[in-house]
Amino acid sequence: MDIDGLRMATDGFDTVSTQAQLGLEDDIVNIYKRLEYQDESLVLDVESHIRYAKGGLKELPSAFVTLDASKPWLIYWNLNSISLLGGTISAELRESVISTLLSYQCDNGGFGGGADQLHHLAPTYAAVNALAIIGDENALKQINRDAMITFLKSMVQEDGSVIMHEGGETDIRGAYCAAVVASLLGLDLKDIFKNVPEWIAKCQTYEGGFSATPNLEAHGGYTFCGVGAALLLNATNLIDMDMVLDWTAHRQMRLSGGFQGRTHKLVDGCYSFWVGAVFPMVAMIFGEDSLVNAEGLVKYVLGCCQMQHGLRDKPGKRQDYYHTAYCLAGLGALKFSFPSMPQLAHVNETHPIYNIRPHQVDAMKKLFSKQ
Repeated sequence: MDIDGLRMATDGFDTVSTQAQLGLEDDIVNIYKRLEYQDESLVLDVESHIRYAKGGLKELPSAFVTLDASKPWLIYWNLNSISLLGGTISAELRESVISTLLSYQCDNGGFGGGADQLHHLAPTYAAVNALAIIGDENALKQINRDAMITFLKSMVQEDGSVIMHEGGETDIRGAYCAAVVASLLGLDLKDIFKNVPEWIAKCQTYEGGFSATPNLEAHGGYTFCGVGAALLLNATNLIDMDMVLDWTAHRQMRLSGGFQGRTHKLVDGCYSFWVGAVFPMVAMIFGEDSLVNAEGLVKYVLGCCQMQHGLRDKPGKRQDYYHTAYCLAGLGALKFSFPSMPQLAHVNETHPIYNIRPHQVDAMKKLFSKQ
């Protein structure tokens, strides 16, 4: 079918949402037609993106003060981008990253978003994943596992919901972040996550995806968290996986090939991972991963998201460290399922549950299995 035939059909009654969708489709069609006309091959610019990610591990401009409580995330995003592209960091930068992350560890367990900040499940997940990428055993052994157990247990509520921090919001992200941390550190999942699997199941909506808490709207990021946490907690029997697959498959946009995060929303490069990684996770249960249009997703990420340095959300946006990390992770999750796909030759696979490379997961689990 001609690409113009894949445009969204409207009933003639335009809204802000339909106008935004039609305008974005114009931009994407122009990009794809130019690529076809110029016979350009889509190649991942590895060295350029590595340089961009390394820049994010150095002193950042003052505008980044808004991310003062997200420092472990900035480190994790950029380390994972470098790792997925097969890059390395200097010994000096490696030691700086380790000392910085460990300075964010709280005496009462977990990590804060920066020095002397409240412990919180989101930066705890980012910090532990970042240390797993570094892979330094001495650094990993400095994670206070006993205090971490106390912290994680304090986040789990009686009904099985998980709060992000003391006095914080209940959110399925908390269940996922806590489960990943506990799994990587070799902690007793059954002891920590009492009633959590049942609560996660309540977050599955009538559409098939998962919401932040029960009875809200299904969302790509929350669906990823729900399926990932259920796999880690051996609770996929509580989920309607057929509905998950149906909802997830319908998030891939037929014109762009990328994913949207919610019904009737615009495509966004970050959902290449948040939604795209659900397919290989489901394949861990069913042994099949054939519903994703792999070539369409690669075309969107490399053709529409790739910039001279870094990657972006969509045409018309600027690159940033977050979208660079998750566009690359989307390609890495795709490679997990399609290891021989030529367009993915220059990216390493990522583990679809943990979003670090599989050997990094294995090495950390092996280290703590001895303790």
